[in-house]
Amino acid sequence: MRGTSVLKNINRQFLIAARPDGLLKESDFDYVETSIPEPGDGQVLVQVQMVAVEPALRGTMVEDTNNPANLQIGDVMGALAAGEVVESNNPDVPIGTRVQGLFGFADYVVSHPKAFLFSVIPDGVPMEAALYIFDTSGLTAYLGMAHVGKPQPGENVLVSGAAGAVGSIAVQLAKQAGANVVGIAGSAEKCDWLVNDLGADGAINYKLGDIDAQITALMPGGIDVYFDNVGGEILNAALGQIRLGSRLAMCGRISEYENTGPAYEPSNSANIIKFCRHMERLMLFDHQDKFPAWREAMTTMIDDGSLQYRVDMLDGFENLPRGLIRLYTGENIGKQLISIT
Repeated sequence: MRGTSVLKNINRQFLIAARPDGLLKESDFDYVETSIPEPGDGQVLVQVQMVAVEPALRGTMVEDTNNPANLQIGDVMGALAAGEVVESNNPDVPIGTRVQGLFGFADYVVSHPKAFLFSVIPDGVPMEAALYIFDTSGLTAYLGMAHVGKPQPGENVLVSGAAGAVGSIAVQLAKQAGANVVGIAGSAEKCDWLVNDLGADGAINYKLGDIDAQITALMPGGIDVYFDNVGGEILNAALGQIRLGSRLAMCGRISEYENTGPAYEPSNSANIIKFCRHMERLMLFDHQDKFPAWREAMTTMIDDGSLQYRVDMLDGFENLPRGLIRLYTGENIGKQLISIT
């Protein structure tokens, strides 16, 4: 059965037109218009209303046979998104249900309740909050802190990319664990937000230079937990100040995504062997057993008001590629979302 809220006769999509080479460009995407798909047995048709973008999406566009999320030329650009079920062949997800999942850059998508990361948005949770907290950003931050970093009261936790979607949640989770938390960001506005709104004990503006000295000033005893979102020179500076028993949650390397030269090799990498107790690259596919605990933890924090979030909203389907590109220029604060209805 098809609901009455289907508003368009076409399905707009952005496809991958080229593998990114250096800076991500709008010409790396093709805009097309197709017919609205029909759901099969057990499936639902979702009208997408809001799309979330994150830095890791660029990695799905490059040629990488080891990445299970790798996309091909001509594929719809993938992304977490949220919308409303407008046609349903599944009694568990009736028309009108608000859902989120890997719906991509499209107006309409056919999905199934058992699809990876498909979920019903809880009543009372705003769609933008669901895409911030109940998407891969919240999941990555939770896994990095709860299962890799495991910060203890009084420990020093350093988070790079702290004003982004993942980093801002990681900062708050570490603070709730009783740690001394310092975030790294790229502007005075972002640093103020980290301290004044998210409760970080300190903030480092990496654009002021001398990251080593700034870390030492705020964490003279060294780093117990480092949550890395950026890689490059900031990672190297952090590795230079980790102490015995430290834990490293390796989330991303946004500073290197658009590097066309040799990969950056941190000169302080030997400290991993000397001092690090545990280091893990955060791969969501490896932790599906922890999804229920993550959703329960995030729901509790939303209900009691202990989790703050900030969205950076763009309007218009045409701005989907631009929204993704903004992540690599540092224009966004918090979660970058695009409203497409």
